Amino acid sequence: MRAVSLCIATGALAGAGCSLRVCAGLGAYGLEITVVDSQTGAPAAAGAVLLTYDLERGAQPVDSVAASADTDVLRGADDRPGRYRVVVRKAGYRDWSDPDVIVNDGCPAIETVRLTARLTRQ
Repeated sequence: MRAVSLCIATGALAGAGCSLRVCAGLGAYGLEITVVDSQTGAPAAAGAVLLTYDLERGAQPVDSVAASADTDVLRGADDRPGRYRVVVRKAGYRDWSDPDVIVNDGCPAIETVRLTARLTRQ
């Protein structure tokens, strides 16, 4: 999708010096988390759960996404820029977290943040 002039959408005259632009989102994920075992480096997403909390809204839960295969990438914050606390939880491992992840708005889509969760066995 392309950026659309807000001036045209609101009927403002071109001669009024209007230059505001609004981007139509493409539905990109704000977060993509690859899960690996910290000792072996092997993919380890099967059974892992991504928990995402919106720090701009009092740490309200946003996502709870589970993986079914070790090679799955956990995706969250669909088309949602903002600040997040990100936690990956998996049985037999310590929780992995990043306490302050910033997903920036972009045009034509938000800027996806890609992280690697290196899980440590308990």
